Amino acid sequence: LKALSRVVDLFFEDFYEELERVVQGLRGRAEPRPLTAVVRLLRRRWRSYMPRPEGFEGVVIAVDGGVQSSTFAYGGFAAVGRACALIYQNGESSIVKRVKLYIGEAYEEADREAITRYVRMIAEYSAAHEAAQRVLERGERPLLLMDGSLRPMGIPRRLGEYIHHPELLMELLEAVASLHSLASRAGFTLAAIAKDSTALNLHLTLLREIAEARGLRDLLEELYWTTPQRLQSLFRRLRERGDLTGSPLCDTALVGEATIGEGYTTPLLLAPPQQWRSPQLPSDVDEELSKRVEEAYRRILSQPGVASTIFRPQPEARPMRVDFLSNLIGYMEPWESYQADRFIDEGQPLKGLEELLNQLAYWFCNEVEYNIPLYQADLIARFDRGLYESRYEPLIIRRLEEAGLSIISRRRVLRP
Repeated sequence: LKALSRVVDLFFEDFYEELERVVQGLRGRAEPRPLTAVVRLLRRRWRSYMPRPEGFEGVVIAVDGGVQSSTFAYGGFAAVGRACALIYQNGESSIVKRVKLYIGEAYEEADREAITRYVRMIAEYSAAHEAAQRVLERGERPLLLMDGSLRPMGIPRRLGEYIHHPELLMELLEAVASLHSLASRAGFTLAAIAKDSTALNLHLTLLREIAEARGLRDLLEELYWTTPQRLQSLFRRLRERGDLTGSPLCDTALVGEATIGEGYTTPLLLAPPQQWRSPQLPSDVDEELSKRVEEAYRRILSQPGVASTIFRPQPEARPMRVDFLSNLIGYMEPWESYQADRFIDEGQPLKGLEELLNQLAYWFCNEVEYNIPLYQADLIARFDRGLYESRYEPLIIRRLEEAGLSIISRRRVLRP
């Protein structure tokens, strides 16, 4: 059987039959469509804008990273994060590189997921900070583009993270605080672009406006505290009540369905993660560490907040989510003052944001190379699994064994 499984896929016919069964069950299912009321409100918040990508003479810093990990028997775990900040100016580029390594024990999958996320983000924020400092020392202000979001909702997912890998969490919080502080003090633009955003902040804010207009106090209270993860169950309850019909869509899909042409949504001021406001650290966390964590939170929350817009650079292009520090549009108040996601005031000048969008449109190419500097940074930092297993992982194992540690592979890895 072993020899046969290497030559013939014994399961393909069964897979094909199962695929047909599942697809048949999906036939006739309605495509997700946004609520009509949400579409009407969104169109009022849509700003038609044709970007002016006439050229770019400044400095762009594009940051991206990757991560790979190893799980050994009896809880052993290693994670390697690497990132690059590509500094681009006048057709020439230079690179700031960072590598972050974690080696320890992790018995729960949630811990392993958090650690891999943290080591990648630490490498990215560290590389971004050094690259920005290099440009500032030359007397110039960069446009710094991160990959993803400026609102890292995953810090922390669980209070147990303060116990299992507190120093790693601490390092990430300090890296985030340092970069936000540097951007605020030096006055350069810090932004992040999500390739495929699944955020629902825009959707929830529009729903809250609908609930408030209809006087649905119970719904309004529910929506105020609803997380994107709970939105699907809330929609089922709404359909049962008959108040609203439709399906929840992520921000970029919602904009793609409800709007046409180039433009962007009215910026949304994003409230910080709720657990940041009053972090309740477990009692067995070291007192000195607790003080450092709380100070890092205060540093982040005392800076200008994070805002977000959904931007379509070309008429037929898929929208992309763009996060940026709110001081770009004149909101200087500390992030901790934002109690809930809310749209900016009508009439607020948006020259700084439109200059950012012009620059993004200048670099926009197509759906894959959606922003050339970030695409190049992604190519450099991309961490292939085969490369990791052939070069990085064997060296980690060898050096740990030379240090006197016993590294035992999991049984599934030892199988031929």
